[in-house]
Amino acid sequence: MKKQKGFSLVELLIVVGIIGALTAIAVPAYTNQKQKAEVITAVTSLKAMRSAIDISIVDGGNNFPTDLTTLGDPGNVVISGTPATTSGTLSVSFGNSKTATYSRDTDGIWTCEQDSGIEVDGCPKKTGS
Repeated sequence: MKKQKGFSLVELLIVVGIIGALTAIAVPAYTNQKQKAEVITAVTSLKAMRSAIDISIVDGGNNFPTDLTTLGDPGNVVISGTPATTSGTLSVSFGNSKTATYSRDTDGIWTCEQDSGIEVDGCPKKTGS
């Protein structure tokens, strides 16, 4: 009987098939985790600015700030507020034209919404997404 050197074609095809199946499972899971990390980073930036704004409103005469530079803006947050009121909106863009938005009403209640389609604690996806 002859000694076999190396692997047969069938054995190599089985290994390639197994690697392909594992890749097909791993790549979508990785992509979803990457997108979720982008959403979490955006929402975390907004939460930090939200806290700074609440402190600013309490300390600074009950007005929603119009400039974030004094509040430690991470550089990616856009603010729009109604002058001389305590209401306004913070938003940040991330990923492929996705946004997360925190809105504050005049009673001081913050609501968060984001359009990534990925559920994140504290900031649900927009309805209809």
